[in-house]
Amino acid sequence: MTIWKDVKGIAVEPRKIAYVLGGSLGSQVLIALCLGASLHSVGAHASFATLIVVLTLAAMIGGAVPIPGGAGSLKWASSPGSAPPVFRRIRPWRPS
Repeated sequence: MTIWKDVKGIAVEPRKIAYVLGGSLGSQVLIALCLGASLHSVGAHASFATLIVVLTLAAMIGGAVPIPGGAGSLKWASSPGSAPPVFRRIRPWRPS
């Protein structure tokens, strides 16, 4: 299997591990900032820690619920207050 070669190639070089972890962390931070901006635009507020926890739990629920792509459950789980309508319009435009 080629996936194990790729995993081994990443695990051998600490720089590549840092890239993978940094990219994952950066992605979560940017998504949390977008959700925070969405909340702010409708007059609501949440701490950065709350946003990170909500998005992490939403990703876990989205991965556990057997919906094709998990998109519906992820949007449902990451919907604190009235931010989802704004957040749903912003999120598809972020780079993958």
